[in-house]
Amino acid sequence: MSVPIRVLIVEDSEDDTLLMLLELRRNSYEPTSERVDSAEAMSAALNRETWDLILSDYAMPHFSMSTALTMVQEKGLDLPFIVVSGAIGEEAAVAAMRAGAHDYVMKGNITRLAPVVERELREAEMRRERKRVEEERERLLHELEDRSKELSQLLFISSHDLQEPLVNIQGFTREMELSLQEVHSLLESGDIPPAVKEKLVATIDKDITDSLNYILAGTIKIDTLLKGLLKVSRLGRATLTIEKLNMKDLIAKVVESFEFQIRKAGAKLEVGRLPPCWGDRVQINQVFSNLIGNALKYLDPELPGIISISGRKEDNKVVYTVEDNGIGIAPEHHDTVFQIFQRVHPKDSSGEGLGLTIVRHILERHGGNIWLESEPGKGSRFHVALPIRNW
Repeated sequence: MSVPIRVLIVEDSEDDTLLMLLELRRNSYEPTSERVDSAEAMSAALNRETWDLILSDYAMPHFSMSTALTMVQEKGLDLPFIVVSGAIGEEAAVAAMRAGAHDYVMKGNITRLAPVVERELREAEMRRERKRVEEERERLLHELEDRSKELSQLLFISSHDLQEPLVNIQGFTREMELSLQEVHSLLESGDIPPAVKEKLVATIDKDITDSLNYILAGTIKIDTLLKGLLKVSRLGRATLTIEKLNMKDLIAKVVESFEFQIRKAGAKLEVGRLPPCWGDRVQINQVFSNLIGNALKYLDPELPGIISISGRKEDNKVVYTVEDNGIGIAPEHHDTVFQIFQRVHPKDSSGEGLGLTIVRHILERHGGNIWLESEPGKGSRFHVALPIRNW
């Protein structure tokens, strides 16, 4: 089966042009071709037609391979450009390849043309596919970034705007509590029949007071959720200042801030080798503050607490590990612990369930990630990966 291809031939000899076309046809190609031998004709051909392949002589009386190649490059065309010449030395061939030609074939060895064409067409198609995939990836990343900004903006606006009516609900609920206290005082001092007084007191204490308590508990929970959403939305809006971080110094400052809690828990914190990385100092500090805080929060009360921090280079990233011998986390919770407002042990600790969500969000903004290894009763290992930059 013949393969149709569109071939632009930069050549001053009609005989040599025919020789190349015959060789392509002999190898199952069906070329549609045009021959040009001047810059004007070359420019017109490139503007008029989409080509699959360019075959070019090295030197012609009024035109040259280097000029033809420059014209193709200036148009941003990724076409296989093969030099086909009768008298090209090794130096000229190397110069042509350095200038951007993909290969060269001697006219005296024209049978080599078809295999070279086949390879270059295949590689050109692979380059186009890689470019298409990369452009699609960039498009999706921009779309994801835009959606993320929209979501962050929505979270910020909704969380901020809901605070005002919530404050009103809390304020009026408190006023109702004070009013109920005044009613109680009036009931105690007023001249009210005992039966009526007993009924009013029962209604106030049981129905109204319980309802107010439910309202207050609900507003406290909503307030906590809104503050958490605001915290996450502000994190996504913060500008990153990327710099090379001395992780030994950074972790030392984080550990120093936990000195009282470590001493109170009777725990031991060990810091090993920590390769440098690139990141926003404030946010990377927050990552390890949250991880160390979590480790202290979930130590096993039956064991002397041990927390260790170490780091290593792996391929194109640095991996830091925060390990503890605490109560551990069951495998089915390894993914959910990073979701917003998720707390694996809500009865054992206080908090909004945002710490690990914030950690994950920070690392994603840095192009990194986090994963967990843990079993109940065997402690936890949080692995933080950040990409390596050249420094």
